[in-house]
Amino acid sequence: MKYYNRVCAALCKGLMAICCVLMTLILCCSALQVVSRYAFGSSITWTEEAARYSFIWLDMLGAAVLTYKGGHAVVDLFSHKLSPKVKRVYQTIIYLAVFYVGVILARYGIQLSQATFKQTSASLKLPMGLVYGVMPLCGIFVCFFTVNLVLNLWVKHGDEQKGGKN
Repeated sequence: MKYYNRVCAALCKGLMAICCVLMTLILCCSALQVVSRYAFGSSITWTEEAARYSFIWLDMLGAAVLTYKGGHAVVDLFSHKLSPKVKRVYQTIIYLAVFYVGVILARYGIQLSQATFKQTSASLKLPMGLVYGVMPLCGIFVCFFTVNLVLNLWVKHGDEQKGGKN
């Protein structure tokens, strides 16, 4: 369990580093676009596309990081009124729903990537399957991190019953 937590934490740190690089790329591309448009009178064609695709990757990888941190959106109207045992079951059901979304992202993301891999983007000439390849990647990370959340939820509870600490 500790090993799985460490692997998840390392993956999350790696994803956050990639997100920082992507954010820097978005800022640089946008600044270059603005400077070229106003200083030189014409814009550089590839910067807008690079910023857009970087944003797609940033968004999807950021969603995976958010899953690791347990920050997914949930309507919390009554869970504070539940007993601890029922609340754990309720949280597990929520985690299962998040896991299912990850499975959908992975399954259909693979199909989308395969279907669009021969298409290329207009300016960068990147295969569109590469751009959409972040969807199955996000789905896999979401599933991986959700398993960690469920294990921590139930193992932590088991340790509390035995008197141990986690």
